[in-house]
Amino acid sequence: MPVSSLPGRSRPARALVCRVGPSARSKGPVRQERHADPTGPAAGRPEGKLNASLIEADVKRPPKDEGEVAERDPDAGFTRRGQRSFFGYKAHLAVDQGTDLIRGAILTGADVGDSLVADALIRGDEAAVYADKAYDSEARRRALAEAGLSDALMHRRHARRRQPSWQKWMNVALTPIRCQVERLFGLMKRSYGYRRVRYRGLARNRTQLLSMCMAINLRRADRLLAS
Repeated sequence: MPVSSLPGRSRPARALVCRVGPSARSKGPVRQERHADPTGPAAGRPEGKLNASLIEADVKRPPKDEGEVAERDPDAGFTRRGQRSFFGYKAHLAVDQGTDLIRGAILTGADVGDSLVADALIRGDEAAVYADKAYDSEARRRALAEAGLSDALMHRRHARRRQPSWQKWMNVALTPIRCQVERLFGLMKRSYGYRRVRYRGLARNRTQLLSMCMAINLRRADRLLAS
């Protein structure tokens, strides 16, 4: 059962969901959470990596006096990238750790947080789910454990609370695995020109994202079969 379909969990508004692709031990004290082994995947089961990237809107950033909703593209959202304001969309992906095939894709406005759509990307057949600190939450870890999935979520440091050494070790061990999904965003932007969406509105831009994901999967599958 996908984590997103567990009781009390719902998919966020303004998110268009499309799924593509084929259907740890840690140092430190023993804990109740089910952690993934960062040294390798479980045989016969995929491992999902979650990440998101900002994509510029097809229209220019509206003036500040227009408000938070742009008249020319009301589905695009505002957020901050570093010290600068950003206007556009956000592509959220789930990628298989072993094959680099895209397992899920969600398009939202740029103002939608990464963690808000994470559960909709988890299909439930993964051996483990890898994600950075933005996806860390106790509720998500419990849901993964209840679904029988190992959590490989990096641990966020909380204010006024010392981070245990075993969490720091896990973060270091998971970083090179989790960040591999960023190469896919690099491919999209470099080879497919996906720094900017082509259309206005979620519906058309969702179609663009889905078509691109299918094209990438077909090329990747061809190389996998050839090898």
